[in-house]
Amino acid sequence: AAYGKFTESLPLSEEFTKEISKPSSWENSPAFLELSKFGGSVLVVFGKDDTVIPEEVKKLYRSSIKSTDKFIILDSGVHTLLRPQSDDEKKALEQLGDIAVDFIC
Repeated sequence: AAYGKFTESLPLSEEFTKEISKPSSWENSPAFLELSKFGGSVLVVFGKDDTVIPEEVKKLYRSSIKSTDKFIILDSGVHTLLRPQSDDEKKALEQLGDIAVDFIC
């Protein structure tokens, strides 16, 4: 996740949640640099309907991976995809599973 460097010392608590909810709190996240240096294959998946992850974060993830890696925007994907609430979300979760299996194999 693209959490700001300053959050690394915070416990997973209400304070942590408050800090990561601040606009642009992700800007100094080490995730993008580490991802760009990673030598293995990468799969990055975002939900098209995710209203939690800022578009800027998605763009930075996209620009941090190699052209041979996979970057997928999942139709009907939401931030809480692991707890689907509709048939479309259940379908998106199944698609995510298929994408992950294809990537691994």
